[in-house]
This record gives sequence, C-alpha cells and structure tokens, in this order.
Amino acid sequence: MQEQSHNSNARGLLLTQALFQLKTLKIPLLAVGCSTLGVLLLLYAIAQTNGIAIGTLTRDPTAVLKGEFYVGVLSNTGILLWSAAAAICVFSGSLLTRNPQALPWGQFLRASGAFTLLLLLDDLFLFHEEIAPHFLNIRERYILLSYATLMAIYLVRFWKIILRSEFILFGIAGGFFAMSVFIDKNSFSWLPDPFLLEDGAKFAGIVFWLFYFTRTSFRALNTVAAQAIDTEKDRPTEAKTLEAIP
Repeated sequence: MQEQSHNSNARGLLLTQALFQLKTLKIPLLAVGCSTLGVLLLLYAIAQTNGIAIGTLTRDPTAVLKGEFYVGVLSNTGILLWSAAAAICVFSGSLLTRNPQALPWGQFLRASGAFTLLLLLDDLFLFHEEIAPHFLNIRERYILLSYATLMAIYLVRFWKIILRSEFILFGIAGGFFAMSVFIDKNSFSWLPDPFLLEDGAKFAGIVFWLFYFTRTSFRALNTVAAQAIDTEKDRPTEAKTLEAIP
C-alpha cells in the first residue's frame, strides 16, 4: 500500500509539472509549432507552384536520385561540422554577452556563429555555385567577393580578440579554405583526382574551424566561470548567509 501511494504521488507530481510547463511554455511552443508548420506549408506551396513532387523537397537526396548511401559522405560530414561550429559559437556567445566583462568575447563568438551559419548555408545549398549564377543571375565572383568583404570586416572588428586566442588554429583553417578556393578557380587537370585536393582542403578547413571555436568557447566560458567562483569566495560570509535566506 505504501509503495502504491508513493507511485500515485509521483505520477500526480509529474502531471502537475507537465501542466505547469505547458502553461509557462505556451508562447514558445506556439511559436515553434507555427514555424514548423509554416516551413511545411511553404514547401508545399513551392512544389504546387512549380509542378514539383513534394517528396522531391522533403526526402533525402540520395533516395530521390536513387544514389548510393555513401554519395557525398565527406560533404555531408562537413555540413555536420559546420552546424556544430555555428551552434557552439552562438550558444557560447549568447551566454558570454550576459557578462559585461566577457562582452567582447561574446560579441566575437556570436558574430563568428553568424558568419559560420552563412558559410554553412552556402555550402549546403550550393548558393555561390548554383543558386546565385543560375537562378538569381548573379555571377559567382561577386558572391565570393561579398564573402571576402564580410571576412575583412570581421577581421578588422575582432583582430585583437583573435590575437588573444589560439590564433594559429584560426590561421590554419583560413589557409585551408584559401587553398580550396584557389584549386577550385585554377586548372589542376594533371592531378589524378583534383576533387580530392579541393574538397579535402575545404574539409580540413572546416575541421580546424570547429576545433578553434570549440577551444575558444570553452576557454572563454571556463574563464568567466572561474572568475565567478573567485568572486563568490571573496564575498563576505554575512552577505552569502543573508541571500540564502528565503
């Protein structure tokens, strides 16, 4: 009987918590649900307008094109690494901007996350290779020039922060990206397989990009946490006791 009563109380507590969460999260839940539905309706409208089967927009590309599962494995892995880097930067930057002392690092990581997201979307949807020149009538060189301009603005804005970090990793990533672009824009037909060198350089750049921002985010968050602990230790015992009283 005692065990049944305990289980009943536990279920009642979980139900109460669930109802409370539904009440407090109703606005975020509604926003996320509507956004998800909006994306699906947009895809359906695009499919209907252009005479495209909806499955072409919703299914996996290898299934639609009847390709082998390993097609584009390096490119897909690169997309996952881009996504990880963007998420780490945005999440860490959002936390650090709440601390006035860490605000410069927070701004740097948030800007880095936004720039990484731009590169991710370009790589995922082949924006500068396919969409811009073939659908928007914008030459590929102009898109690449705009990216280079954004990168220059980014470096001018945050070069001091970068030099205070493990900048060698940042430089290695940039070097591999530059190598990939150089190979892409020049003929290397004499190579047994130029795609390996071009795509391999881009993949190496993504790996070092993720490595750099993972370490930079961890070090920045760790420093802020350590400072908070030291500050808490230095505070008078009386003040801590008073704050602990409900």
